[in-house]
Amino acid sequence: MYEYLKKAKTVDDINSLDGKIRFYNKPYLRLTNPEIKWTGEKCDVIVGIERYVVFEFPIENEEHKKEVQELIKEKPLSLIDYWAVDWDYDGITFKSSWQAMRRMGRNIVTTPRSTSKELDAGKLYTIAIRVVDIFGNDASNTVNIDLRGKN
Repeated sequence: MYEYLKKAKTVDDINSLDGKIRFYNKPYLRLTNPEIKWTGEKCDVIVGIERYVVFEFPIENEEHKKEVQELIKEKPLSLIDYWAVDWDYDGITFKSSWQAMRRMGRNIVTTPRSTSKELDAGKLYTIAIRVVDIFGNDASNTVNIDLRGKN
């Protein structure tokens, strides 16, 4: 689309895209409150996904759309294809150091809801989580934790 827009010479070139491109609302991602277990100079930190909501589905068939909505009620994380964690996010570049992917085949297994890592005490961390669902939507969120002193 970017290449097409670069080459567009008139408003009519852009208007010809009307009805051909659809932008969906970004999914909603809420993270769990981090759990911190102090172990001397290190801390075990558990982070995870509390809620993931896709507002619009790129599914035309209304019956199929209803089936997906029912599935989500039973298993709210079932649409997640992949999620990753940057345990020390710098606010600019997401550097994935942990990932989980759903398993395919006869027995599809959804991704885990949480993960953990041992972090050095004495530092303020911003942890970023990025989620990609089966439709290609992505959402990110961050959480800050202060490991500079035992609270």
